[in-house]
Amino acid sequence: MEESKDNEHYARQLGVFLNEVIRCMEKVKLEVPGLELFTRRAPEQIQSMIPELLTFPVMSFLELHYRLSGLRAKPGIRFLLEEAGAGRQIRTILFQDTVFWNVDNNLTKIEKELVAFQLDGEEIQAAASQFLLSRFGDTTEWRTWLHHALVSAIPSDDEPGL
Repeated sequence: MEESKDNEHYARQLGVFLNEVIRCMEKVKLEVPGLELFTRRAPEQIQSMIPELLTFPVMSFLELHYRLSGLRAKPGIRFLLEEAGAGRQIRTILFQDTVFWNVDNNLTKIEKELVAFQLDGEEIQAAASQFLLSRFGDTTEWRTWLHHALVSAIPSDDEPGL
């Protein structure tokens, strides 16, 4: 019974998170002319998969793909749902290019963690990486960190990538 209650809580939190990602995507597209920002699956399809996703200890919850005119790289963000201690969190991982993967000497994909979203409480909580903290300062609002994460995937002249 307790696991069922927990899954209901996490399903609600994931629904809130998904809706905020979609809202934030639209906001970022308005802020950056010419930006294409999309998911491979429709939000309704992702929403319907949430109960199944909660049966796995680690699962890719959502992936965003970016296209911007004049930019060869195709950056992306993966929202990785995982168990964290006795609870659940979403780790937000940035990839500089999702077409031509950058790898290290061991052929491991190079990625950068941006922020972890804790789903245990009534309100989602965010723990930003040092990378985001150094770029945007500090805030306690998880929606603001989500926006900062989405913006961080867009290369700029002073921060060309990983």
